[in-house]
Amino acid sequence: MDQLYVTYLEETEELLQKAEECLIRLETDYSSDDINALFRIFHSIKGSSQMIGHDDIGNLTHKLEDMLDIVRKGRIDLDGQILQLCFSGLDHVKLMFESKKNQNDDGNNEVFTHAVEILEGKIVKILKANSETENHRKAAFQGDSIVSTLKGMERTGTNRYCICISFSDDIPMLSPILFMIFNNIKDIGSLVYTNVSDEDIYEASANTQIPSLVMIVESDWEEAELYTYFDVLYVEKVAIADISEHQMLKQATSLDQDSRRFFEKFFLAFPKLYPVLFQNRKDLSKAEYTELIHEPFQKILEKVDKIPVSAVEKKLKQEIETFYDLCLHATSGKRALQVETIELLCQKYLELFEMAYADVKGKFFYKIFKVKGSHFIDHLKGYIERMNKSCTRKLLLDLSRLEMIHEHELKSLIELKRRLHDMGIVMSVVIDSRLRKRLINIFDSIQTIEHFALFYTEVDAALGDHISVLVNEKRCMEDFMK
Repeated sequence: MDQLYVTYLEETEELLQKAEECLIRLETDYSSDDINALFRIFHSIKGSSQMIGHDDIGNLTHKLEDMLDIVRKGRIDLDGQILQLCFSGLDHVKLMFESKKNQNDDGNNEVFTHAVEILEGKIVKILKANSETENHRKAAFQGDSIVSTLKGMERTGTNRYCICISFSDDIPMLSPILFMIFNNIKDIGSLVYTNVSDEDIYEASANTQIPSLVMIVESDWEEAELYTYFDVLYVEKVAIADISEHQMLKQATSLDQDSRRFFEKFFLAFPKLYPVLFQNRKDLSKAEYTELIHEPFQKILEKVDKIPVSAVEKKLKQEIETFYDLCLHATSGKRALQVETIELLCQKYLELFEMAYADVKGKFFYKIFKVKGSHFIDHLKGYIERMNKSCTRKLLLDLSRLEMIHEHELKSLIELKRRLHDMGIVMSVVIDSRLRKRLINIFDSIQTIEHFALFYTEVDAALGDHISVLVNEKRCMEDFMK
């Protein structure tokens, strides 16, 4: 108990000093960070004082905490009166604290006790007034419920849209703008979802901050017709996405066997062109291009013709045909291949590969697991257990957010990599940060035990062994030099 009391004295003394610093700053400049910090300080002193048995300190700091809570929620302004009460409260708490610390009666005499009672009475009066205002607002709130009314309306409209709206920083009052926007929804259709409530509109203060307004709306209107209804004052950006079932299905990637077989063929054949384009430029010849392009592309095109037509596959097929024609054009004629032609082919090659990779990423062929922090092995094991092994060829393990990997984690990772290898699945590691040089060194140090292929991007890892080691080493050196 003695040690606990010593800790209480030390911590409270430090907190009181920080509280005074916050109040001095608030005297000259309003800061929500200082308001929140001051609130947490009084909350901490209240809790520790009550635990120790100093109820008088606990009671006063509790009232100060409650008053600051309604300030930080924007229900009352931090005016001169509130600041004065905070300063007075802090002075009284300091005196009570010093009295107990020095074991004298300065904080327990009748005059001082009466002064604390007066101060607490002033704070309670403010809290009570706010409570009455809240009750009045709640009563008015029953009749002012535009969001609830819109949500309760019968659903209408064949289209469903997700709408995201952001506001300019100089908006003086958010509530009327929100009301205008929701009022316009009545003319458009029905409201399915929003991240804003009636309370946000009718009880918001001038300081209320909402990062963005998000809504899901059902309407018979087309997307282009909707923007006019959100072009109101202080609206800075409007994004509308059609998430209707029929529209979403148009953008969907087919998971049927024909689609799987096509992508299997594509990702086995297409990377074979990479070393010719990117690595062997000195030895390029038209004959090599013709030999590498014609047969694989014919097989790819045969497979894509069997896929059920969707917007995704249709666009991908068009891009494949365009690239194939570009390659054939480059090998036609008598002139030697030009550097500009090769550069264009390289650019189009990567664009096509990235498009195809985006279509299947996480669905089949390529699976990706992004490590969010330490102790990830169990999550990774669970992810691998759920994977459809029959249609997965590569697992991309993104460690870019990882600060450090420990010995037991490396052992588990090696076991998982070998188990996947036995099932015909390659594990590649993505470390997209020059700040992870230490992590890269750890993997380099175990290459004789187990080789881990390290890449800077998902696309590099997806292309795999067809990425030039020299290119990666050059990147690493450039990053290190920066």
